[in-house]
Amino acid sequence: MSFLFPGFLFALSAVSIPIIIHLFNFRKYKTVYFSNIKFLWNIKQETKAKSQLKHLLVLLCRILAIASLVLAFAQPYIPVSGKIKSNAKEIAGIYLDNSFSMEAESSDGNVLEVAKNKIRNITGAYRAGTEFLFLTNDFDPRHQHLVNKNQLFEFLNEVKVSPDVRKMSEIVSRMTDFMNREKLDNRTRFPLYLVSDFQKTTANISQIKNDTSFQISLIPVSAQSANNLYIDSCWFEAPGRKYNQAEELLVRIVNKSGESYQNIPVKLYINDSLKSLSSFNIEKNTSENLKLSYVCTTKGIINGRIEIVDYPVTYDNTFYFSYSLADKIRVLTLSDNTASKYLNALFSKDNYVDLTSSNSNNINYSGMPGYNLIILDEIKSLSSGFVQELVSFIGNGGTVLFFPSSNGDIESYNRLFSSIRANIITGISSDKINIDKVNFDADIYRDVFTHIEEKVDLPVVYKHFVFTKYSHTSQEAILSARDENIFFRSDYQKGRIYISAVPTDEHSSTFAKHPVFVPTVFNIALNSQTSGRLYFTIGNDESIDISNLTVNDYNLLHISNLSGKFDFIPEHKASEGSVRLFVHGVIRMADNYLVKSQSKPVTGVSFNYNRSESDLACYDSNELKEIIAKNDLKNFNIIDAKDQLLTNAIQQTRQGKQLWKIFIILSLIFIGCEIAILRLWKK
Repeated sequence: MSFLFPGFLFALSAVSIPIIIHLFNFRKYKTVYFSNIKFLWNIKQETKAKSQLKHLLVLLCRILAIASLVLAFAQPYIPVSGKIKSNAKEIAGIYLDNSFSMEAESSDGNVLEVAKNKIRNITGAYRAGTEFLFLTNDFDPRHQHLVNKNQLFEFLNEVKVSPDVRKMSEIVSRMTDFMNREKLDNRTRFPLYLVSDFQKTTANISQIKNDTSFQISLIPVSAQSANNLYIDSCWFEAPGRKYNQAEELLVRIVNKSGESYQNIPVKLYINDSLKSLSSFNIEKNTSENLKLSYVCTTKGIINGRIEIVDYPVTYDNTFYFSYSLADKIRVLTLSDNTASKYLNALFSKDNYVDLTSSNSNNINYSGMPGYNLIILDEIKSLSSGFVQELVSFIGNGGTVLFFPSSNGDIESYNRLFSSIRANIITGISSDKINIDKVNFDADIYRDVFTHIEEKVDLPVVYKHFVFTKYSHTSQEAILSARDENIFFRSDYQKGRIYISAVPTDEHSSTFAKHPVFVPTVFNIALNSQTSGRLYFTIGNDESIDISNLTVNDYNLLHISNLSGKFDFIPEHKASEGSVRLFVHGVIRMADNYLVKSQSKPVTGVSFNYNRSESDLACYDSNELKEIIAKNDLKNFNIIDAKDQLLTNAIQQTRQGKQLWKIFIILSLIFIGCEIAILRLWKK
């Protein structure tokens, strides 16, 4: 047993008061006359013995009553976790989980409000001068310093649910970093209280460092079990977006419940117009990928959203995405002499393609980023500077179509292929071969062929370059013959290059004259218009890259929502021909947004809430205990109590098992015994 205020034990000297009274009892005796003293001796002996016993019992009760009262004021306790050190200045860290899952309802009301009440009870276990470090998922700068109890209550009243998702290890790391930064290491243990529903997706308790400098208390608040059906993500299988052509958007729906659903409607809106209406069935605890088809009949910035209906969790029922469709696809053909007649015939009369032809000896490098597709049309040699520009163009999301020259410089070609980690040329073959395999699953052939014949007349190759077949490259075969790639695609960073093993001249192959040439090259041009990121996630510190744009002090970019009520200037990081924007958590609401330059829209960006909060499975107290025991987290404990009981439980955690109430009761018992002896004991 230990004492919180051992100095008060000096008051035990007060037990000398009843002892002194007992020893110096100066009561006056009066004489009693007896007519017969025959039995006087026996009466005297019996009365004296009883009187002494009575006085000793009264003295003992008084001593014990005073001693119990003194011990109660010294606040005795039985330590439960090591040595407890009393400090003149106490500090405690408190974390309140205010993620979306805390918006649920429990048997005691709203979970977030229940958590706030628990924090108020936590503070009740500390003295008035205690300072607190308060933290929420927002990482609000106002919370990055110590506050007193009244300031903490003000912060509590202001806390609302937040779209930010934080791992429990991230929370503890931030709190411990604050302690180390403030050099608060002059106490035995720094107490941290984590008040949360402990969702399984974020409560990575096992990854928290087992540091005995901190006493971490987990205080769970549980919500009533709720089913949740939500939109997890969306994507296009084809890389490029097409104007006035059919698109297929894939949507992933997740069912996190023990209930199956049938005929749930899902809606697709493009620029606030309903473009697709469908329904789906989904089994319990599974996910489904849906295909929503539509035709985009407008150009420019495309703002889309997908909607379902599900209760009681509603924040994840809408998913936003956006991309851009340019008015024209800009194509640049580079050749040593005149441009290929086949390429001119394909693009020159198409209103959707803006074709520019240039000589390879007169290349405007600064203008290359402005094109969607660059076609290398039988250039004999690629200079090292040109190779570097091509690598940069591809890496930034551009598309290159490469046709070699029959007498081209293989070394310069391989310099380009090696730089983008593609297979390189090993030689030239003059064997006549027939292309016998078409990869109909390739992106450029999607929705091109309505029916595939078993025997198809395909191009004949008279002369072709032979490439290596390294498996570590991101190569996809498109046209093949005898297991050799005649036409293939290779990806590099954000862009891609399509490589033909044969030139376009008639002496090398019939490819340029064959009907398959048109959909192959034309769809490469269509797919070269990359849509970029369809959406971003709120809370993730991501960057927005915008190509073909330069900024200056007088032309800063703004990000605003479609209504124009929200507008801010993000951080800019400019490089040659592109700009990178950083939002730094300023965007807090899921929606479609516009990036504007001088009030004119440049591109669209969409933000969605983090779907980690959509999985409502949480750890209960027993599961938390198992995790703590399994990972031998000796500095962790669980406090699962309500209201005032929570205050008492925390006091016991901090100071051990409190015994002062027991000594108060004992003191009252001894006083009662004294009164009973004096009143009921007859001489």
